[in-house]
Amino acid sequence: MGQEVIAIGHALGLPGGPKVSKGVISALGRSIAVDAQTTMVDLIQNDASINPGNSGRPLSNNLGEVIGINTAVIRGS
Repeated sequence: MGQEVIAIGHALGLPGGPKVSKGVISALGRSIAVDAQTTMVDLIQNDASINPGNSGRPLSNNLGEVIGINTAVIRGS
């Protein structure tokens, strides 16, 4: 926790190529209920801006190592 991260993606399909957002890991091991039968587990919570189009793109540390894949956004948080 506290480690800086970089989220890379092509948010909203806007022209101009990929977008990079910087944030901080705020929690590890989070879970999100997707529906009544499915829960995503062992997630990295961070505050990097994740927009539609960024899912499936890398979440990297300051060394450029991929530490996760941008997967979910909790709306209204």
